[in-house]
Amino acid sequence: MPSQVSYEMGPMAKGRSFRASVVAVVAWSVIGCGGGAPLLHPAHVLPFGRVSAGAGVSGQFAFHGTSSSRAPEQRGFEDSVARATLSPGVAPWAGVRGGFGEHFEGGLTYTGRSVRADARRAFGSEAIALSVGAGASAVFSDPDDRRVAGQPPPSGRVPLSGPDLHASGYGFDVPVIFGWRSTASVVQGWVGVRGGVEHLDGELPLAPLASGPTPQASVTATRWYGGGLAGAAIGLPPLMVALEVDIAYQAVTGSASFPGPEGPPAGREGTLHGLTVAPAGAIIGKF
Repeated sequence: MPSQVSYEMGPMAKGRSFRASVVAVVAWSVIGCGGGAPLLHPAHVLPFGRVSAGAGVSGQFAFHGTSSSRAPEQRGFEDSVARATLSPGVAPWAGVRGGFGEHFEGGLTYTGRSVRADARRAFGSEAIALSVGAGASAVFSDPDDRRVAGQPPPSGRVPLSGPDLHASGYGFDVPVIFGWRSTASVVQGWVGVRGGVEHLDGELPLAPLASGPTPQASVTATRWYGGGLAGAAIGLPPLMVALEVDIAYQAVTGSASFPGPEGPPAGREGTLHGLTVAPAGAIIGKF
């Protein structure tokens, strides 16, 4: 029969896990190719026929607790799911937006691990506006080799210490933004809330039990998130510099099927809760 394991952390375990996570965040933010998914657009939408395009960089810092279990399979599984879903690291940001008229706007954004398409509508005046939108994302989480040089690989149904979860999936989010702009849009500022869900399916490389191909564990993960954002932009047409920071609470559930040498695969489950901080900046032109 497949076995299922899930863990609940006590207060002391959470404290130890949080301190360990802070150290891990620093390392992942330097070597990872993750990054957040900032909006980097104000509350006001573009007029009909106008287009904006820009490029910059985004980052993501993740603070979370992990299982206090000593089982290497569980720890490796949870760490891989955390890296794939929370995606700590730094990544490029690129986006293009266009005005559809009637206070509607659409956009396409690339953020290192995902491509997001969205549409929104704005309400308000020339100076103050409220926009409500919805976005859909295609997500790709590529493996990243972090094996320590000279470290022998583990044996058994244990996730390898180097390769991460190779996964793909989809996501949906709803942002609501309130903002202000000065005459000629020289200075703009915005604040808002954003919530969404993301689902990933993938394969996690395991240490081989014997000679032969590397076995894979089938993994699924779902991430729910919600939080706030604040941004500002300054410039003279056609260029402006935009900065934004997103803070969100994250709740992740994951499950894996680990193939055994004989019989059905063993099941494993885990949960993850934490906070992410995602700063970003870009140079954007309007045409």
